Amino acid sequence: MKNKLAAIAVVALLALAAQASYAQSNVQGYVKVAVPASSDVLVTAPMTQAPVGTFTCTTSGSTIVGVTNGTSTGTGVYQTTYYARFITGNAAGLWSTITVDGNDTFTLADAAVAAYTRVGDTFRVYPHNTVGTVFPASMKEFSYTGGSSTSTQILLYNNAVAGTNKPPGTTVNYVDAINNWGTPNTLLPPDTAFIIRNRAAKALVYVQFGQVPDYPVSYILPASTAKDIAIGTGYPVLSSVAKTGFGGVANRQELLFSNAASGFNKPSTKTVSYLGSPLFKWGSDDDISGSAGFIFRQAASDAGGKVTATKPY
Repeated sequence: MKNKLAAIAVVALLALAAQASYAQSNVQGYVKVAVPASSDVLVTAPMTQAPVGTFTCTTSGSTIVGVTNGTSTGTGVYQTTYYARFITGNAAGLWSTITVDGNDTFTLADAAVAAYTRVGDTFRVYPHNTVGTVFPASMKEFSYTGGSSTSTQILLYNNAVAGTNKPPGTTVNYVDAINNWGTPNTLLPPDTAFIIRNRAAKALVYVQFGQVPDYPVSYILPASTAKDIAIGTGYPVLSSVAKTGFGGVANRQELLFSNAASGFNKPSTKTVSYLGSPLFKWGSDDDISGSAGFIFRQAASDAGGKVTATKPY
């Protein structure tokens, strides 16, 4: 425990020293969220692992993105567990998992993201965060716990499924018999919320270390007949409802949760709606803390499209 606290203190110093340099890349930091005993908390994993490279598009509008400076050697090194995050150009802020990497090409899993790409757009390739990288063995009994019936669970939503008030679709359990997560390679996608279910009688502290995002964060909203999307701001610092970028369409809503409250399957503590004519604004501009998750409820008959969050630093 002392080593864990010391590590957090060191990273805290690094984060504080870097506050005036957020625009620079490779800034190290962390997020920290209290996890009450016998409770769910809705969080994200906004910190990234180190990127493996930066590339420039030579083709556009297709799931196969040509690049100027090569990828790997065409052996599939960066597929499935890596993603492209666009940092400049028409597709800036969007990300997509890479399904195939060849010589001078990447194939993107998300055709909607690929459609936004243009020649000259630049992107980085990052390893995906996983349950195992975000909750490593060194943080056991601090960020999560074992204990069979009281072991921590990670609950993930499937944002591709339509509908509202959807339960999580996947549960990852910590398994005492193997001293590891049952499926440690389960992806925790960027900008996506998940639940930490603390079934123990003691409080925990969720801590994620990594690089501070220095890029824009954008989302593509599909055309909807009413849909809940478990999401986050994409940034590890304080933001707000208005800064999430989801406004502009009447009857869109954001459902906010209290991570400090105890209990499982907690209902939202507040629903904020976007008001149409003549106000054209959110009903209130509540804070959203760094790494907190929320539910974006897309309005019926919403045309969707690309939205970009306001970068809070």
